[in-house]
Amino acid sequence: MTGRFCAAFALMILIWSPAVVAESYEPVEFKEPPPAEWAKFLPSGHLLVSTAPATFDIMDPESGQVLSRWTITDEGRPLGAEERVIAVSPDGRQVVTRSGQETKLRTWSRGKLLGTLDRADPDAPVVFSPDGRFLAAPSGGDRVLLMGAATGETIRTFQADRKGVITAMEFSADGARLAAGIVTGSVTIWDAVTGARLRTVHHRGWVRDLAFFPTGRKLAAGSGLSIRLIDPDTSAPARTLGKRENDRLNVRSLAFDATGVRLASGIGGTALSRPTVSRGWIEMWDARRGILLQTIPCAGPVDWVEFSPDGRHLAAIDLLERRTLKLWRINLDQPPSSHPDSTPLMYAEFYESEALRLLAQRRYTESEHTFLLALDIKQRVLGPDHPAVASLMETVSNLYVKMNRLIEAEVYMEQAVKIRAQTAAAR
Repeated sequence: MTGRFCAAFALMILIWSPAVVAESYEPVEFKEPPPAEWAKFLPSGHLLVSTAPATFDIMDPESGQVLSRWTITDEGRPLGAEERVIAVSPDGRQVVTRSGQETKLRTWSRGKLLGTLDRADPDAPVVFSPDGRFLAAPSGGDRVLLMGAATGETIRTFQADRKGVITAMEFSADGARLAAGIVTGSVTIWDAVTGARLRTVHHRGWVRDLAFFPTGRKLAAGSGLSIRLIDPDTSAPARTLGKRENDRLNVRSLAFDATGVRLASGIGGTALSRPTVSRGWIEMWDARRGILLQTIPCAGPVDWVEFSPDGRHLAAIDLLERRTLKLWRINLDQPPSSHPDSTPLMYAEFYESEALRLLAQRRYTESEHTFLLALDIKQRVLGPDHPAVASLMETVSNLYVKMNRLIEAEVYMEQAVKIRAQTAAAR
């Protein structure tokens, strides 16, 4: 087996030029639109939907089918009538609940009380760090507390440069940055490790949502009908997408896809001509070039929007009559259009580079999951016998060797060697 590894990894790297494709959005049909207090995609690609204050559905985004249902309890007893879940850790082990002025940290499985977040502002957002080890909560209107997710104890305090109600918070994907937006219009970014304030950028109005670029190099902030792209580490002027003025319509939600190519913006408010009628839609931006690619109509204001980890689904919460879930399948294999901005291979390359980063950090299980996402896309787009598929199979095989899963390692290496042999014979 050692000889095969040496020979296979010494072969040349294929250089390819991906075809340019566009994308379309196909709604996932429900018999009845499911209620949604809030929702989030899990690393597995399944959708976690809070259908009631303490009830969750785990859903298949492709079919909209509910796979399982969970109810958060107070160590086996029902939660209080007013207590509702407002945040779930990325690994699903902890939840944050709120009842009136009280915010609590509980376990997911039994609802065991881990701590009470006494200093957290009521009605303010609470967010977990990407690794699930920390959570952040506003306190006192001009600072944010960083707390341990195991107990809720305060570890560090982040000080803002002005006082105001904090309306949005976001960690960067690597957990190195923390950003907060306030109702008066400023966005402050801190170093999440040291607590140092890196930058404050001022907006003209209420900052309703924030979204970090996947690498953390940019931060999108929504205020009014405009989106500002901020560099967290420099004093470079923020770049503005959609320079529009409208007192009744606002950017309510933001989300980058996994490549950072697409930026989805959920819009909502009332029409100037009919101020009692709410309306909303989703705008899809090319974040690199600042181009509005397309608009997806919705019935009412869009309070939350997010891409699935593999970029093949888009989810949103529509507020027309009640909070309801909307889902779309994203077809990345459409013929070229007037906006040739994305390819399925972009996603594959992003996942592969992210998996290599995780591998270097010895985060083998996460790396395996991400490598297999990239492999699936390359097999579907390039074909199962493409040399680029063989190259990635060799890398996956090497990962399995490190994980001491030698049978799987040999299976992947044998497939890679077979593809290489077929390619050589065809020349």
